[in-house]
Amino acid sequence: MEIILKIGDGVRKLFEADEHWITDQINQRKRDGLLVCVQVLIDFGGRKLRLTTPACVGVSGAGLPPTTQERQIFELWDKVGMNRDDFSPGKLIAFRAHLKKIL
Repeated sequence: MEIILKIGDGVRKLFEADEHWITDQINQRKRDGLLVCVQVLIDFGGRKLRLTTPACVGVSGAGLPPTTQERQIFELWDKVGMNRDDFSPGKLIAFRAHLKKIL
């Protein structure tokens, strides 16, 4: 399984991206007056899941109905507030921490 985190044009493996990098990537874009597009791409080895923040224009990913595990991941994304424009770095960091428990 591979999990990639994209924040704007910055890319890291999700669990290798430390809190400082995540915070800097998001806050710098906000300071520059840019919309912050965050994507988490999970490759389950055959099935792929893409989570995005609202600012990710033109990114879609309809496909197969989600598995139970994928549904839990979508629910976690929503629960921590990553589906809102006003998300903070802390919410993404919380998502990452709770995602480990689901996987």
